Amino acid sequence: MDQAVVAQDTVTGAFEGTVTNSKTKTPIKDADVQIINQQTGLVIAVRTDSEGRFYEGQLAPGFYRIRVSVDGY
Repeated sequence: MDQAVVAQDTVTGAFEGTVTNSKTKTPIKDADVQIINQQTGLVIAVRTDSEGRFYEGQLAPGFYRIRVSVDGY
């Protein structure tokens, strides 16, 4: 018995980074990171972990802007 198989290969991207104090190089925990798709206006919000790291995967192809904000900076 033959069966048809359908597969889809999705092209995606990701952003990862580390937010640090530019003078002391100390990682900044709980920084608000916005990943903004410039074509659609979609905003994806993430926070940095205890080592200042952030990651967002499965992003559609496009042009993005990353905006970081932290209270006190």
